[in-house]
Amino acid sequence: MGDKPLTLLQNDAGTLLYVIDFRSTKAYIVQVDERRVIRTFSVPEFAVSGLLREKEGELWIGGHGSGSTVETNIHIYSASTGAFIKTVAAPVMPIDFAETNEGIYALSHGSSTLWKWDDSGKLQSSVTAGANPFAMIGANGRLYIASYDSDEIYVVDERAMKVIDRWKTGKGPFQLLMAKGG
Repeated sequence: MGDKPLTLLQNDAGTLLYVIDFRSTKAYIVQVDERRVIRTFSVPEFAVSGLLREKEGELWIGGHGSGSTVETNIHIYSASTGAFIKTVAAPVMPIDFAETNEGIYALSHGSSTLWKWDDSGKLQSSVTAGANPFAMIGANGRLYIASYDSDEIYVVDERAMKVIDRWKTGKGPFQLLMAKGG
């Protein structure tokens, strides 16, 4: 399954694992109980992160790009077949996702932009959040964004799409973790 499987997404039942390899142009659907690949499909080079929208049967995949060719779109695939459905613009470098009751969110770290879509996939709004942000978690009506170059966590009200707080951290927060039930 490639040498850089940076993105792993699991379905709610825990029966399927979606593996996106950063260095190749392949993604894999793995049947967990049998530990075997049941489907392979093509994705853009340097794909990273994703959002599995099970009820809608969609897999949203972001990307970084390479050199002067940066990713500007989210690529949406069928979660069951891996068939390409469409692209959604999210410049530049959409590298993390969250979905809450308020919407679908993508974090583009090349433009420091947080994007919001409604359940149907219609773009609602965007806001600048952070400096070279790398990670995002949604909880309790808030989005928490690791802003690497400003050494902060940005707190965004997910309904209003406004930055409501900034927390200083140690140097360059790169990941965020949430306690179970949090």
